[in-house]
Amino acid sequence: MKDRLNEYRNALNSTVFKDNQFTAEHKQQVLAKLNQHPQPKKRTDWMPRAMSVAFIAFLLLAGGYFMNEQLGKSTVNIADPTSEQGLPQSGDTGLPLEEEAEQKDEDPVLESPYLEISDYFARYELPEEGRLDSSEAVNGVSYENGYTFNKDKKYMIGRIHDEGTGPKEPTEGQKVGVIMGWIAGAAAIQHPENQTAYTTLGILDPPLTSLSQAKELNDFEPLEEWIIDVEDLLKHVQSSENEEEQKQYYEEAYEMLQKMYSIIEGQ
Repeated sequence: MKDRLNEYRNALNSTVFKDNQFTAEHKQQVLAKLNQHPQPKKRTDWMPRAMSVAFIAFLLLAGGYFMNEQLGKSTVNIADPTSEQGLPQSGDTGLPLEEEAEQKDEDPVLESPYLEISDYFARYELPEEGRLDSSEAVNGVSYENGYTFNKDKKYMIGRIHDEGTGPKEPTEGQKVGVIMGWIAGAAAIQHPENQTAYTTLGILDPPLTSLSQAKELNDFEPLEEWIIDVEDLLKHVQSSENEEEQKQYYEEAYEMLQKMYSIIEGQ
């Protein structure tokens, strides 16, 4: 073992380590190095951090400006019905002015005589006199003289009578409701697209009969004129030999009947 160490020594002496000694001073230097805390490396990634700080500062400034604007506005009391910015006023739809105007434009506007007739029907009420305690019709109001009316729409939906005596005359309080019922029956004619035979099989007799019965009971002038106009159109359909004229008259009568029926149903 000693010989081998001597060999190592001789080998080292033949290099730059010749005659070098590991002295006590060397030992202290090594220990000092070992006990020294490593210095942290300086980071060079300052750019991302700087960008993050700038972004946060921008958000804070924008948020502060927004809050200042909101606080600067006048406070609205939604409990105050007179507040211009509070709850919607009576009749206010809550829509922007442009949309509200468009909505009003889309609402149907009744012209004469439909406007007057609509008001006439709206003011009518079914009489209390002669009512039965119950009715076999759904949502119906039946009377002792055999007439039954729709409770909400107020028009006649049926009547019963003995075969020998025939139907009884409606009372004065029932007449408007009976007229509305006859018109509703007349409006049940075929749509023009489904109507091809205008004069065969007496297909126009039922609506003409209903209109005639309504005219006999009516004493309201605007409604009288309307009934006569529709009757004339249907009679022109029957009398004309020109198919194009028949179609034109029929379509006009159909539109008038449907418009009046929508008024009756809208009560």
